[in-house]
Amino acid sequence: ELNCMGFIWDFYEEQWQQILDSLHVYKELNGHLEVPEEFVVPSEAPWPKDAWGVNLGNRVDRIRNQKSYIKKPTFRIMNHLGEAVIRALI
Repeated sequence: ELNCMGFIWDFYEEQWQQILDSLHVYKELNGHLEVPEEFVVPSEAPWPKDAWGVNLGNRVDRIRNQKSYIKKPTFRIMNHLGEAVIRALI
């Protein structure tokens, strides 16, 4: 029943998925992942609706400088965005 209501069982995984989905769109639109630190996900298509308003630039900066979010197996990330994208992040 909780699943039907959209209950989030793993908040960390949910946040990580927002970042990955947003990065995928950013790369499609800009051809790179040099996300400015002040970049906020716009509240419009083609951006993932659940990521609207997320400060993607700040999150990417934390990934690069503090290695936060890099706790899941890297093969999952590579499957989603590709090895070159991961190298751009870390």
